[in-house]
Amino acid sequence: MMILCTHFICIPLIWLMVKGAVNIITDKNDLPQPPNQPMYLNNNMTEYPAAAIRLLIKEIARCGKLTGEIIKASADMAGEDTSGVFSDIAEMTENEAKLKISITEYISQLAASGNLADEQEAQITILISLLNDIERVGEICFDTAVLLRDAKEMKFTILELAGSELQFSLNILAVIYARIIEMMKRDCSENMDVVLDLRARLRAVVVNMRKNYMNSMENCKCSPEQTMLFNEIMSNISGLGNICLNMAENAVQVVLNR
Repeated sequence: MMILCTHFICIPLIWLMVKGAVNIITDKNDLPQPPNQPMYLNNNMTEYPAAAIRLLIKEIARCGKLTGEIIKASADMAGEDTSGVFSDIAEMTENEAKLKISITEYISQLAASGNLADEQEAQITILISLLNDIERVGEICFDTAVLLRDAKEMKFTILELAGSELQFSLNILAVIYARIIEMMKRDCSENMDVVLDLRARLRAVVVNMRKNYMNSMENCKCSPEQTMLFNEIMSNISGLGNICLNMAENAVQVVLNR
């Protein structure tokens, strides 16, 4: 009976434990945490799964926000002034990858603690899926940035024909992605409708870009090399849209299980 009472007394204090853990991590020397290092994770909290999972959600959302910056920078690559943008993307991609490794190690430690209830194990599974999707988004965005860099270096007319639409579609993706990360952090159910509406708009933009490009091919304005590059970029954008939809569905589950 005493153990049971103690258990129920501790539950309302979980948020204090989380807050304290965050303060310990972020207030030391009053210095900002490097982007590739965890800000919220605390190995001492793995004995308290509910608190540890809350910290884990915050860190994954932070990792997702970093990847969101990569999407925005990729959109800039389709614009006119891109000096130094690619090197920024490469650095952000590396930071995201390193942070993902730290988060994965924390998840492994949490799973190995033996303290997780069945519901918490199910929640961890969803968070792993989100983390993997975040990593995939970063990889595809980096690949897209490489393609756009190559197009600029080879002075392909693809950017003259579709540069603004490419930039517009990537900016739509950036907004979709930001909404998903916001959904993870708090209950914003209206964001799901926004995500679905924007994804439909993204599809319409992609279809229009393909149509316009086909017309350009008929007028002999594009080489086979440009066509291959264009198709790869279109495939990447469509793939990002699909990943974002999956992330949105998982983000809803994170909120429901919180």
